[in-house]
Formats: sequence, C-alpha cells, structure tokens
Amino acid sequence: MGGGNSAIEGALELATIARKVYLIHRRDTFRADEITVEKLKTNQNIELVLNSVPLKVIGDKNVEAIEVENIVTKE
Repeated sequence: MGGGNSAIEGALELATIARKVYLIHRRDTFRADEITVEKLKTNQNIELVLNSVPLKVIGDKNVEAIEVENIVTKE
C-alpha cells in the first residue's frame, strides 16, 4: 500500500516471486521517482488499485482477500 519509493520497490520485489501483486493507493498519482513508477506500470505481475483504501483484511491464518473501497466512486 502506498505511492512512495518504498511501497513501489516492495511491490516490484514481491512481483519477482509472486504471480500477482496488488498495489493499493489512495491517489491516482505516485510520489515515487518517475523511473520507479515506470517499472511499476510495465510490470505484468502488478495490478494497480488506484483511488482506493483498504477496509478489511479477510482470512484467518492467511490473507484470502482484502476489502477495498474506491474513494471516488464509493464502491
């Protein structure tokens, strides 16, 4: 979660070992360096969930899902 260098670099690192990484960010722009953002946007293993905030983590021992709300559409 987040839009700074640490969040994006973390997502890029996870994408090397995971089939799918979801990056949740409450805005539609990032504070990270442009080169880092470009790497993020071109990585096929990362799906951007923009203008959104996490509401609830679902699962007992493992994360099974995250309930997310889009702050623009309220969906």
